[in-house]
Amino acid sequence: MKGKKRVEFVIYGLHPALFCSEVDNYFICPICYFVASDPVSCKSCEQIFCEGCIDRYSKIKENKCRICKIDLEITPLRKFPRKVYESFFLYCPNFNYGCRFEGGIKEMHEHKAICDFKKINCSNPICAHNFLAKDKPIPEADVCSMQCLETFEISEILGKTGRVEVSKYFWKCLQNHRIKYEESLEKEYLDATSGKGTLKTELEAELKELEDKFEEIKWHIHPGKYVNEVWTCCQDKKDTIGCSLLQRL
Repeated sequence: MKGKKRVEFVIYGLHPALFCSEVDNYFICPICYFVASDPVSCKSCEQIFCEGCIDRYSKIKENKCRICKIDLEITPLRKFPRKVYESFFLYCPNFNYGCRFEGGIKEMHEHKAICDFKKINCSNPICAHNFLAKDKPIPEADVCSMQCLETFEISEILGKTGRVEVSKYFWKCLQNHRIKYEESLEKEYLDATSGKGTLKTELEAELKELEDKFEEIKWHIHPGKYVNEVWTCCQDKKDTIGCSLLQRL
């Protein structure tokens, strides 16, 4: 039994729920059924499509309009539809990830490229993690960790360079790890030694507080003695508090 060919389904349009007001059906792409993104139109019937949707459709299916079935010739939107389309106001597509940006279509295209809340898939081919742009740990690469960066770079090197280049890169990684490990150990040592004096002072203050509390309690509760069959304490001393005669039971 032959395996089925995998078909990747991509939506290029913008979800209608992102728009601050209702969008006319004229601007709905008949391929993805979302509001057209980077809209273009068929020259024959003036049907609007997402540029990405119609480009992919014409390569997979046929180079004919999905609506009028005439040979497809793509043209930009006419002036009035373009003006209406550019007047739409919408939320950022990354709204569910925390972005609260709102703006027009043109502004949104510019914002999406730099949005801190867009989801990024790790470039490491064996890593399945994704993260938000604002949480990107390494600015110069779309990876989730230093290990993934090194794995990604090695995967890029393999098959393109010889063993010498791979060995040089591996040696460089080992050196970098050694330096970072030494730096972390040195930092831990400095933190530990710099805190000695502070810790000692805190312990001494705590001990003094306990001693003062013990002295205060000692004059309230402390052993007495029998005097003529009567249990007595040191009630005659002026620095005692609460001492009294207790009859022997």
